[in-house]
Amino acid sequence: LSICTNALQATHCSRRRGVRRKAGEDDSVPRPDPIYSDEAVVALCMNALGRNDDPVPDAGLRTCWNFSSDMCRAAVGGSLA
Repeated sequence: LSICTNALQATHCSRRRGVRRKAGEDDSVPRPDPIYSDEAVVALCMNALGRNDDPVPDAGLRTCWNFSSDMCRAAVGGSLA
């Protein structure tokens, strides 16, 4: 698995790699990145769901939302907020 399979580590890895965020974008949960293997994404999401409210409320759901497809997002209403 990727070195960044833990949701907290993933956020720190993205920061170290200099990934820029858009204004207002949540930086407390991981976002898709080419460094993640398929297995790492599954592990990251499952770990995040297991600790849903860490580091912020609904962080696990937001992590899974970030990695979901547009079709999946549309099927559940198109917005997590």
